[in-house]
Amino acid sequence: MAVTAILEQLHLKRIWRKLTHSIGFIPVIMGLCGVLTAYLLGFLEDWGISRFLNENFESVLIRSAGTATSVMTYLAGGIISIMVFSFSMVMLLLNQASSNFSPRVLPGLISVKKHQYIIGNFLFSLLFITFVAVKIKPNDDTYELPGFSMLVGIVLTVNCLFSFIYFIDSISKAIQIDNILKNIRRLVIQSIKSDSAMRSDHGSFETGPDWKVYASEEFGYYKGINQEAMLNLSKEHHFQIAFLAYQGKYISPGEALFSCSQALEKEVIASVRHNIYINLDPEDVMENYVYGFKQVAEVGVRAMSPGVNDPATAMTTIDYLSEFFCLILPLNTLKFLEKDDYVGVSLHVISFGELLSELMMEYRMYCKGDVIVSQKLVLMLQQISKHPDCTKTHTAILKEELEKLLFDVEKSIENPKDLESIRGIIRLGIH
Repeated sequence: MAVTAILEQLHLKRIWRKLTHSIGFIPVIMGLCGVLTAYLLGFLEDWGISRFLNENFESVLIRSAGTATSVMTYLAGGIISIMVFSFSMVMLLLNQASSNFSPRVLPGLISVKKHQYIIGNFLFSLLFITFVAVKIKPNDDTYELPGFSMLVGIVLTVNCLFSFIYFIDSISKAIQIDNILKNIRRLVIQSIKSDSAMRSDHGSFETGPDWKVYASEEFGYYKGINQEAMLNLSKEHHFQIAFLAYQGKYISPGEALFSCSQALEKEVIASVRHNIYINLDPEDVMENYVYGFKQVAEVGVRAMSPGVNDPATAMTTIDYLSEFFCLILPLNTLKFLEKDDYVGVSLHVISFGELLSELMMEYRMYCKGDVIVSQKLVLMLQQISKHPDCTKTHTAILKEELEKLLFDVEKSIENPKDLESIRGIIRLGIH
């Protein structure tokens, strides 16, 4: 726990997450390992491993320095060609995903670990073969060629060829919209479960008019707090703190950011601000499940644009959103955090009604003229209303959104038969 607290205090966990989400992180590490492996095998060559293989398995080694140089050059050139084609294919598919779906889905595609390992495998093999080739001395007849290292290089190149075939198949599947949505769904569900697990089950507190309010000092998106450090501060200095902005909101200097049960000293205020994340970093669904809601909605809205015209994808996104909203029905807009039975931190979460209204506005704007998608939106609202965790407050919100949808649909769809089909579904009501 002490090590975790230190990492949290230094913000190393966030830095580590940024590094691991970079497409170049694993390839760079594997490339350095390739250089190190070439030098380690050099020690084995000095101990006579190639001489042993030449005496016992003569047919598997290359004994001509000229042939060895040609083979190593050929292998290195082949791997470079594979890498160039792989990166070109990645950039092409990412551009396609950004144009057809949403630019917000790109971080999820870039951070796929198996693709990073494959590209890292290419770089490992290339650097290994390059440094082995440097050791070949074609003009010295007395020099013993690094036969074992060259044999390993050939095996690595064959492995790169099979990895390249797998890479093409994998990246082609990863760019399919169904797989993109499934991946977002998995992250959203995992993020909601993680959010639920962090909430306090033992108590809460209420803010009062005597609480001291502190404003933001910078522009940026409020991305949350260092929860471990904040709980330690509140317990150590005996105060309770309530954050007023919901995660993901863009805030400006002077806007109320948090309030405390007592006035804090300058050093404590500085520590509190140090552990608040306000920046312009890319969205991370694992940090805030709301980002996943918005990504799915943007894919659905983009699918209804004239350039894409894919109602099936829009209907799929509505199904996923229906599931997401059902999952957050039990969650309160205030999330209380505790440590050692001390409830010291309160976080504001965007409410069910605010989130539903925001996403429904997007769908109504672009889908109100499509009968099938409009019917799907009505069914989504009805499905949420039937969930066991749906309260009277939720039901009132759903009815209001249904009225807004019907108002827009009646102005956009002129065919009376189509309108009657939508009204027929609406008459089933929200329970």
